[in-house]
Amino acid sequence: MRSLPVSIIAITAVCLAAVLAFAQQKSAGPDPSEQAIKKPEAASAQAQAKRFPLESVEGLRFHNVTAEPAVLQGKKGLRATISEEALRRIERTQQYAQGLVWIEGLDFSNGVIEAEIAGALAAGAGGEARGFVGIAFRVQENLEAYDAFYLRPTNGRADDQERRNHSAQYISLPQWPWSRLRKETPSKYEAYVDLVPGAWTKIKIEVRGEQARLYVHDNEQPTLIVKDLKSGANGHGGVALWLEPGTVAHFRNLTVEPLMAPSSDEAPLTPAESVRNSVGMQLKVAEENTQPTLRIVLPGHPPSDRAIEIIFPEHVTVRQRGSVDGNQLYLFQPGQYGERPPWRRSERSLEYERNLPGALHMLARATLEDDGVRFHFRLRNQSDMTYDLAWAIVDPRLTSVFHDVRLERTYVHHIDGFDLLASETPSRLTMPLNQWLPARYLASFTWPIPSQPVERRDGIPHYNKSRAVDAPFIATLSQDRRWVVASFSRNTGNVWSNPELTCQHVDPQGALSPGGEAILETKLLVVRGSLDDVFKMAMQQRESLK
Repeated sequence: MRSLPVSIIAITAVCLAAVLAFAQQKSAGPDPSEQAIKKPEAASAQAQAKRFPLESVEGLRFHNVTAEPAVLQGKKGLRATISEEALRRIERTQQYAQGLVWIEGLDFSNGVIEAEIAGALAAGAGGEARGFVGIAFRVQENLEAYDAFYLRPTNGRADDQERRNHSAQYISLPQWPWSRLRKETPSKYEAYVDLVPGAWTKIKIEVRGEQARLYVHDNEQPTLIVKDLKSGANGHGGVALWLEPGTVAHFRNLTVEPLMAPSSDEAPLTPAESVRNSVGMQLKVAEENTQPTLRIVLPGHPPSDRAIEIIFPEHVTVRQRGSVDGNQLYLFQPGQYGERPPWRRSERSLEYERNLPGALHMLARATLEDDGVRFHFRLRNQSDMTYDLAWAIVDPRLTSVFHDVRLERTYVHHIDGFDLLASETPSRLTMPLNQWLPARYLASFTWPIPSQPVERRDGIPHYNKSRAVDAPFIATLSQDRRWVVASFSRNTGNVWSNPELTCQHVDPQGALSPGGEAILETKLLVVRGSLDDVFKMAMQQRESLK
């Protein structure tokens, strides 16, 4: 058990897992999944291949990109660069962006994608530019969530072995950029391949369930193998040409050959435990983490949609009577780390049980209701210790259409109505992101308002709102302001968010006597409506929470 000051545990420990690095290695020995991806030869399993010469802009949708037909090395294709408007926005906000050319009329889950691509440095490209060029697949409609393989052409023949080793890359945005993958699992998602900047390069991507392989230059052996696609076994979406700032990209001869139904002996799919409500919303276990993570899928959205994920719990902490420090009994760690709990499923609930250090037993239950999810923890103290405080923290993290890195759509409620959580820091809207982040923004409910508007804890600025909220409630609007995601509890010390993750916290706490129990509940509303409507719903339900 870890000993930590309670002031830090209650506020900052909740989102620490997002920055923890854990190298994940599989045990040695035969791997039956080595044979899982084969060339899809069964005609009955395939849809007809679709071919796109890419000699015009017909049937293409551009995101942050300017493109036109062009000839490179005597071959016709499409020339693409990041648009001037996107470059100005990147310079103004210091928020990086990728360019996508969406191919209309494709819904891709499994199969083969082939293309010829080329990437070279654009005029004035920065020192970090590498001619980044590739293909994105399972692309969601918002063009922010997808898997992708891409090349760094200037690395292929660099006079630096480390750079050469980073010639080909897999990513899954928004949660798994190259920087996070390289930090947490060095070398697992990138590899060396011989490349020449500005030269046509044939690539082939084979996707089957949770696995994918990248082939380059018509080689029989793959350059890069990925066995845990972050979009999951059932992910699907569009296909797009991909590039980054500082690149002049060319594309031609794109072929997409979907595989309708992978055979069971090649890529066994193990669907996650899930439940669905009357309006079509789905609550499912996220398979990419062994430690408990849930995902809420909005009606009509693909199962791979990661817009709302919940770490369940992010941590469990207790403070023994007579102590000023807390003991952290559990801390979430991402990826394939530790043992997966045995989930149980009822008509509308997913639950599991777990023994924790210190002779504590935890039951965790998530119940899908028609307007969102009710989270329930029952902590049973099987020791002779008395704990004055106990936390089991629900950590909802919002991405895609809900991501709100500058807290422009995240609200709290005061006695005189709604206000942006971060309204007292207008400079957040214009300061470079590397100055704004990392950060925490807090508003007191029952706890005293801190005397300092900004405190630095563990090197992270904590911004304190000068007015207390009148309800344990925090809400974030979608980008089109049609959906609201809101967290509330019966009672809490403060409400707060980490803008980088757009997480919502209304953390209740309890006490545990020897042999006693504490029940901690929060509710996450996911509703298509107005802030006023959602707040009324929360206040009507608040007293039903324990």
